[in-house]
Amino acid sequence: MRFLKIAVLVLVTLLASCNASKSEAEMSSMQNQNQAAEQQVPSLEPEQSDAPLPGAAEKTQSKNDENLRGSYFQCLDSAAGITPKIQDCIDEELAFQDKRLSDIHQRMINSADKQGQFALKTAQEEWLIDRDQSCSSDGQGGQGASLETNGCVLERTAKRATELEAQSKAL
Repeated sequence: MRFLKIAVLVLVTLLASCNASKSEAEMSSMQNQNQAAEQQVPSLEPEQSDAPLPGAAEKTQSKNDENLRGSYFQCLDSAAGITPKIQDCIDEELAFQDKRLSDIHQRMINSADKQGQFALKTAQEEWLIDRDQSCSSDGQGGQGASLETNGCVLERTAKRATELEAQSKAL
């Protein structure tokens, strides 16, 4: 009977020891899994970085675009690829180019006869529809898509102003 008690005691000790080792191994494994999961799951905290989007300035316009002002490209350079600053540059240049286009268009209308005025207004309306359709996005692309869309509107507006300027000089 005494032998049986010792055997049970040894067996219980061995089992306890195995369970302790197993628990330590399981705990270590669980910790490793948690660490791996933390590395894979993105933080829910908003990023506070003003880090530039890769190639953001390059995607808006090429520096060889003769329709845009030099100050616009200086603004892009100083924006250093930071999206809100790039958007500010686009907004400022678009306001300038839009006014330029409007002024040229108005001068052409003022110097045209009734038939010419109608043709100019119709052509401008068609151009606006085409520009807006060509530059539209599905709204799903985030800041990069917004820069692309606004950059497209800017490029086309500046190009149209240059074209109308050339036409008005030819008249």
